Amino acid sequence: MWLLDEPTLGLDVASVARLEGRIARHRAAGGLVMLATHVPLALDGARGLALQEYAAEELPL
Repeated sequence: MWLLDEPTLGLDVASVARLEGRIARHRAAGGLVMLATHVPLALDGARGLALQEYAAEELPL
């Protein structure tokens, strides 16, 4: 299982494509990947979870 937080940060387009390939191969071999990103990735069969409804609310002090 890979846990990735903003894995595309600082990568150029070619490096993002290589990362997508590595993730795809890992998944094809039965691996699991959980990642947080603001950059859409080309990952067939991937599912997303929108976290807006879980955003913290401002609490009164």
